[in-house]
Amino acid sequence: MHVREVTLEKQAKLARRSSARSRAGCITCKIRHVKCGEEKPHCQKCITSGRKCDGYSTETQMQHRARLDQASYRPSAEFGTDRTLIIVPGSRQERQFLHTFYEQGAGCVGGFIPSDLWDRLIPQLVQNRPMIRHAVAAVSATCLQQFCPQLEAKERNGMVALRQYNKAIKDFVEFTATAEAPDFEHVLVACVLFTCLEMVKGDQGRALNHVEGALRLLQKYQAKVGDRIAKTAVAQLLVRLNNQLPFLGRPLIPLGPEPEHQPGEAMHFNTIEEAREMVTRLHRLVTNFNTSILMDEKGNLIGEERQKEYAMILQMYDQWEPAFQKLIVDSAKKAKPLDPRSLLILDIAFHTCAVYTKVTASLTETAYDAQMYHWEGVVSAAEQILILSMHENVTHSPLSMLFSIEAEVIPMIWYAAARCRDPLIRRRAISVLSRHSRTEGFWNAKVLLRVVERVLEYEEAPLASLPIGQRIPAEHQRICLAYAAPKDGVFSNPVPVFMMTKPDGVHEEPNIWWEYLEWENN
Repeated sequence: MHVREVTLEKQAKLARRSSARSRAGCITCKIRHVKCGEEKPHCQKCITSGRKCDGYSTETQMQHRARLDQASYRPSAEFGTDRTLIIVPGSRQERQFLHTFYEQGAGCVGGFIPSDLWDRLIPQLVQNRPMIRHAVAAVSATCLQQFCPQLEAKERNGMVALRQYNKAIKDFVEFTATAEAPDFEHVLVACVLFTCLEMVKGDQGRALNHVEGALRLLQKYQAKVGDRIAKTAVAQLLVRLNNQLPFLGRPLIPLGPEPEHQPGEAMHFNTIEEAREMVTRLHRLVTNFNTSILMDEKGNLIGEERQKEYAMILQMYDQWEPAFQKLIVDSAKKAKPLDPRSLLILDIAFHTCAVYTKVTASLTETAYDAQMYHWEGVVSAAEQILILSMHENVTHSPLSMLFSIEAEVIPMIWYAAARCRDPLIRRRAISVLSRHSRTEGFWNAKVLLRVVERVLEYEEAPLASLPIGQRIPAEHQRICLAYAAPKDGVFSNPVPVFMMTKPDGVHEEPNIWWEYLEWENN
């Protein structure tokens, strides 16, 4: 570097230092460590750069530190001392639970596919949205309550969770009464965190209520601001949760018109998010189709338009797989390749949705027997995820062992174990399910495992004398519907399980009964 260049650099540094530092900037500029224009109510620097200005804090640094010093909470030994270097609003107790969430669970909660929601948005909102801060603290305390074996600690964490939850609900009600259009996303984030909390507690009913409420709000917000809210990470998560509702006894919430796909239009994915969005869309298309399907006694679709719609969905599935394989190849060439588990998750989702699509126009259980390519795809991908997770050099944390809001493996592997009648593939699926102990979304692996073990036992009972590889049940022996019924939204132990067969044919009266099954609840 020349002497003149050094001199100019020093002059530039001195010029920057000579300007007075302002502590009155907006919250967004403070987080970004840039000089704020300090225009009210929103600074011009944020607006011109396309960012959302989060406004101005009314609390000075001295007031903030004084309030922190007044906090009387003393952390227990199980958490250790508070050594965080980043000053976060709230009491010392709240900060400790927030720290636990970030250190042990934030990444796990969102599943294997990275999400801007968990990696950026929620940590940012904790700084300036009390309802988000209280909700995150409540989720963290609830996780520790469910996981911690000491009774005293469980009770203490439970009280903290309840207190933080009540604060979050109170702030949520006040915020939604005054929220403007740019804050819609923040409201939906709070709904997602409330859903997480109820999932951790095992209250499926309340979790479903929160999801339905959030989807109704999303409907309302889409009518006001259009696709802008629909493209956010939190809205995409809610769409994936929406797809699960029909399988849990709730109706699918309509969320505006689907984008049209032209016949012969090729698919191409630049990112894993695009591939995930498309397979989610395909799932929604076939679910909508399935709710309005009409067939004659031979199992043929009624109506020319319905036949064209079904053919279009099948064509889109045929296009998805080669586009996804190209994404895998392109990912391997990048300097920072994707987590292989994230690609396997999408592979599982594709094969599961493909089976669901191809049998949706069939009346018989034996239709599943023609889908062995997809069953093998689901099970082998799930097995690879288990292997990769076992060899990952990380310490399992309470949150990662407890739950993920994303349904990535468990409901799909349960579907394979219940519907694939190849005895060997089926047993591999049950083995995978038995090694997944956490809850994913609304799906409790331990309850599902016990149900599918009973289904296998019932269907193969007449074939017990045969070698395992030959135990393929006949149509009349197959259970066509089996589900565990929660009581008041919570799975009891033993759990009531609904069973149905059609021994006299698909058009005759079914045979229906209930059983109570013990399941491992620890």
